[in-house]
Amino acid sequence: NGCLEWTLNVDHISAGIGLHLSTAAFLHLSIPFGFVRSNEVDAGSAGEVVRNPPIPNTYLRVEFELVCTACELILRQQRDTVNTPLIQWLGKAERQNYTFTIEDSAAVNFTWEFRKKAPNPEVSQSDLLLEHVKIYQLEVTNAKLLGTIGCRKCLKGIQDGKCISCPPGLFYASAINETTRQEVVDCTQCPENTILQTDAHATRTVSEACIPCEPGTKAVNHSVCVVDTAPVVSNGMLYNLTELLLKNRTVYGANLFTPTGTKYHYEYHLSFMYGHPVRCVEEYESVVVHYTEALICRQTIVHVPSAPNKKQRVLPLRLGDRLEMAVQSNHSKRFWDEVNTNLTRAGWTADSVGTDLHYIFVASGSSENCPSGVRTVVTFRCGLGQSLQSLNSSMFNDEGQLELPPSCPDATCDGCTYHFLWRSSHACPICSERQITRFSGECHYGSRRVYSITREPCRIPTELLTAQEVPCPLLTTTQIVAIFLTGFTLITLVTIIFSCYQKNKRLEYKYMKLVQSKGGLGQPTSCALEENEEDNLDHFGRRAIRSNNVTNAAFELEASGSVKAPPLALKMPWPILGPILFKASIF
Repeated sequence: NGCLEWTLNVDHISAGIGLHLSTAAFLHLSIPFGFVRSNEVDAGSAGEVVRNPPIPNTYLRVEFELVCTACELILRQQRDTVNTPLIQWLGKAERQNYTFTIEDSAAVNFTWEFRKKAPNPEVSQSDLLLEHVKIYQLEVTNAKLLGTIGCRKCLKGIQDGKCISCPPGLFYASAINETTRQEVVDCTQCPENTILQTDAHATRTVSEACIPCEPGTKAVNHSVCVVDTAPVVSNGMLYNLTELLLKNRTVYGANLFTPTGTKYHYEYHLSFMYGHPVRCVEEYESVVVHYTEALICRQTIVHVPSAPNKKQRVLPLRLGDRLEMAVQSNHSKRFWDEVNTNLTRAGWTADSVGTDLHYIFVASGSSENCPSGVRTVVTFRCGLGQSLQSLNSSMFNDEGQLELPPSCPDATCDGCTYHFLWRSSHACPICSERQITRFSGECHYGSRRVYSITREPCRIPTELLTAQEVPCPLLTTTQIVAIFLTGFTLITLVTIIFSCYQKNKRLEYKYMKLVQSKGGLGQPTSCALEENEEDNLDHFGRRAIRSNNVTNAAFELEASGSVKAPPLALKMPWPILGPILFKASIF
C-alpha cells in the first residue's frame, strides 16, 4: 500500500507517510548495559534502591519535527517490564531539540511512537496520508560498552586503562594552597546522606558532585539511595515501619455498577520496595494481553454477568513509580495546612498532633487533565484504637488497616492525587526517653524487674517492651538507714547505762570507804554520851565532855562554827555533822 514505517534520508529519518489511523510507527533505541557510574559500589540491598545515578552529563537528546495537524509523538522509557511514557507532543511541532536527563544507570530501552489521531474534517484524506515525523539526530551520552563520542583528559593520569579516580564516596575538588597560592586538586568527601555523581575527568563543587537523597530515603556508601524503613524526620522523631513496608499490600474498593447493571470494583496494589513492583493486568478470556508494573497501580475487576464466579481484570493504571519524599505533617506550616485540607476533604479527621507520616509517590508522565502528573499519598497514622498496654506489648503485632477515603471511594477526589490512610501501631513514633515512665518491682535475691510504660501516643522501643532484670542490693537504702539508727540508738543506751552503773559503783565505794575508815585519831563513832561522861557547859557557852575517871587531862569538843556539811548524792539515815575538833584541856 506504499506505506514505509521508517525511511532513511540524507539528514534525517522519517515515518508516517502512508500510515493509516489503525497503525503506528515505532522507533526503538536499546541501552542493554546501562550507563557509566561514578563507582561500582554494591548497593547491598538492591530491592530497596531508589536512586542509582550515572556520571554527570548523561542524557538523551533528540532533534525532531512534526509535520501534521492531528498526530502525536510519544517518547517511552522501559526498564525491565516497566513501560513509562516520558513526554507527549500533539499536533504540529517545529524543528526542535528535546533533552531528557538520565538519572538511573540501569539498562533501559527508549521507544518513539508516532500515531495519527482522528482527522480534522477540513483535512483531506490525501493530506492525512502525507503527515509524518522527522528525526534529525539522536544522541546518548555515557552509555556503557557502546563506544565513545570523544576524548577527555584524566586529572590524575591513567591506571589499568582507566582514569585514576578517588576512593568510593570521594570526588575531585580544587582548592588554593595557602602557602604556595597554587591550585591543588584533591579528593573530597560528600556530606552525609548524599550520593556521588561525578567522574575522574573534572573537578566539581559539593553542590555539583553530591546529590541529596530524598526525605524518607538514605544513602549507602554515597553510591545509591534506598528506602529508609526507620526514618528520622526533621523534628527528630523516629519511626520504624519495617513491619509494614516489607510486604506488598492490596486494597479493594467498594462495589460499583455500570448503567447496564454490570458490577465492578477497583483493586489497588501497593509495594514500597524498589525492585519488587506490583503488577496490574488486562486480560481477555483469562489470557493476559497487557500489563503494567509499578510501585502502586490499579486494575478494574469486572464481574461477568453470565458467570457469577468469573471475574475479568481490565484497565491497568500506574499510580506511582518513584518515592518523592516521606515527611511528617508538621514538616512545615504550609504543608501541614495542605495535608489537613486533603484529609478532611477525603473524609478523615485532620492531624491535630502533627505525627502523621506521609509517603508521596509520583508516576512518570503527564496528561492533559493532570499536567503535573499523577501522585499517590500513603498516610501512616498511629493506630491508637488499641489500648496503650496492648499497643506496647511484646506479643502484639498489628499490621493495621489500609483504608480508602470515605468521601472518595475511588481513592481520588480530583483524579490526579490518590490517597490512602494506613492505621497501625507500627506507624506510631518511637517514644523518647522523656516520654517513658519506668517503675521497679521488689528486690528478690539481689535482682528486680524494671517495667517501661507510656501514656503518650508513641511506641516503646522493642528492646524495652519486656521487663528488664537489673541487679539490686539485698537491703534498700531505707533499710540500711533504719538499721544504722537502731544500732546507734542501742549502742548509745548501752553506753549510758554502763556509765551510770560505773559512776554509781564509784560513789558506793567512796561512801563505804568513808564509813569503814579508821584513820581518824580518837574519832568517835557516836555522838551519844557514855555511861561515865557528863554534859557540862563552859562560860563561853560551849559544851565540854569530861571523863570522871580522868583527872589530869580531858578532851573538849568544840564546834568550829556554823559550817554546813556538803550534801551527799544519796540519802543516808545518819545525821549530818560538821567537822569535829578535839582539844586538850589541863586542869
